Amino acid sequence: MFYTQMTSYNQAACAATCDSTPYCKGFSIYYERDPTLNPGPACKDPSAMTQIRCAFYTQAVSSNFAVNAGEWRSDFAVVVSGANGYSKNN
Repeated sequence: MFYTQMTSYNQAACAATCDSTPYCKGFSIYYERDPTLNPGPACKDPSAMTQIRCAFYTQAVSSNFAVNAGEWRSDFAVVVSGANGYSKNN
C-alpha cells in the first residue's frame, strides 16, 4: 500500500498506523541503507545513511514477502536488513 519513514525502530508505532489504515492486514519494519546523494556519473558511490521504514500491506505478511534484497544505483548498493513482518489477527 505505502511505506513511512520512522525516527526509531518502533513496531508499536507501525502497528498503530496499520490499525488506523483501512484494508491494512500487515506491515514490515526494516532498515534500509540509502545514499545521501543521488548516485550518477559525477558521484557513483556517495556516502550512506540508514533509513527506518514501515511498509504496509493489504494482505497478511508471510515469508513470500521476504524477497527485497535492495538494488544498485550506479555503484551504490541499497540494502534492506533487520526486517520483521507482522500480520493482524483479524
